[in-house]
Amino acid sequence: MSTSAVALTAHAHAPHLAATLASIEEQTVPTDARVAVVDRPSDEAVQLLRAYGFTVHYSTSTAVGTRTRIAHNFLQALRATPEVDVVILGDHDDIWHPTRVEQHLSVMQDTRWMMTAADGNLIDESGNRRTGTLRSIFPVPAEWNTSGASRNFAYALRHSVATGGASAIRRDSFIDRRLPEGWLHDRWWSLVATKHSAMHIDGRPVIDYRVANGQQVGLETNSQDSSAAWLVSKIAKAPRNARRALSILGE
Repeated sequence: MSTSAVALTAHAHAPHLAATLASIEEQTVPTDARVAVVDRPSDEAVQLLRAYGFTVHYSTSTAVGTRTRIAHNFLQALRATPEVDVVILGDHDDIWHPTRVEQHLSVMQDTRWMMTAADGNLIDESGNRRTGTLRSIFPVPAEWNTSGASRNFAYALRHSVATGGASAIRRDSFIDRRLPEGWLHDRWWSLVATKHSAMHIDGRPVIDYRVANGQQVGLETNSQDSSAAWLVSKIAKAPRNARRALSILGE
């Protein structure tokens, strides 16, 4: 089976971090490494991460914008992982299902996939089940995994298809790629993978996704999709601009 690592980011005191780390500890298939990037953390959060075997790095991002800062932190975490095959992305407040790592690695055994995005159940701040799932908020065509790259890419430009907290990526596919300012890491990486016909959609849930009070980034489709407006406008206006826009996706 492929080698793997967790790339986790944590912000401030992270009140649900202990539950997240306990769920990572209970995986049916353990990862080979655990890396965390912490942003303005409490001492307690850092100590807890280290107690669970994480190598802790402090955020080096100087970005002011929330989306860019989150993306920087995840890219820093990715680049801090050892040379493994697959990196499982994690937030500091979700609950991992016991088979999450096993499920991702099973998918990524097929080396054509650069990224896989699974579903997640929604829970409230207290851990109570909410109506719906990540996929009910960010739907993807049922035939996605067998559709052509052009059709999927056109869809992905206008709709988010991946939530980072329920995703895994092939490390070598993204380690040297930059993240443009204003883009969330999962939004950009999923576009890159889709453009290369290498974005896998997994309809099975792998996490309980915690929706905290005042959460503004993860579940807002406007927030997730607005950064694509520039790219869509370039494609719509002129072929020359479209070629320039697509070039930054690694074509």
